[in-house]
Amino acid sequence: MDEKCILKINHVTSFLGSTKVLDNVSLDIKPGTLNGLIGVNGSGKTSLINTINGLIKPTEGSLDIDDLSLDSIPDKDIAKLIATVPQNPTNMLGFSCLDVVLMGRNPYIPIGGWPNGSDIDIAYQSMKSTGVDQFAKRTLDTLSGGEIQRVFIAKGLAQGTGILLLDEPIANLDISYQIQIMDILLSLVHEQNFTIITSLHDINLASLYCDNLIVIDKGAIVKTGPPSGIIEKDFIQSIFGNRLDVIRNPEDNRSIIIPKSIN
Repeated sequence: MDEKCILKINHVTSFLGSTKVLDNVSLDIKPGTLNGLIGVNGSGKTSLINTINGLIKPTEGSLDIDDLSLDSIPDKDIAKLIATVPQNPTNMLGFSCLDVVLMGRNPYIPIGGWPNGSDIDIAYQSMKSTGVDQFAKRTLDTLSGGEIQRVFIAKGLAQGTGILLLDEPIANLDISYQIQIMDILLSLVHEQNFTIITSLHDINLASLYCDNLIVIDKGAIVKTGPPSGIIEKDFIQSIFGNRLDVIRNPEDNRSIIIPKSIN
């Protein structure tokens, strides 16, 4: 390889109960890149994210971060390497934004201990990076969906990891918030050298923002590469159906996906 990989997934197969959710997945992720994980519902996007972060243990294969096998790393230490922003994180609505972001410091706080001044400083800096520092004392239930998502991204940043995983971070948000979230992710990659893997339903936004797209279907990786090599009519139709078309945007010559008319 020309460039070192921060994350290597080697022939991984995973199950949820008796159901195979990942099938012989191999993937190399380079540092400082924004990687979009795309595929139809039920294709295995969330399962791949949860296998990378250790919530699902692979039955075959291995995962390496910076040449260290995740099998050899305690779960608490994995949380110092990988942070995950879950989909629809609404189970903490009564907590203040600062308290939620401080939960990202848990891997560094002894059992029974409390956040110290350094933890609080890191939390505020993380909230500043996502533009929610002014909400520190407000509870999540007083915020909009897009603001809540930015709080949970800040929580991920507070973990102090190099890798950030996000499961559908722009789902159920209006287009302005979707763009806002994607702008934040792009700035984290370019300005703070994060490596990000995010599942996305909006393939056009994924194409616009991501360095690489990872296409998963029936638990298997079927294609990876820059958006220009993924957003091709025949391939997109083979994955998402023939009711989609691919056209060129005359303003920037970028391929975009549009639905076909039923007429």
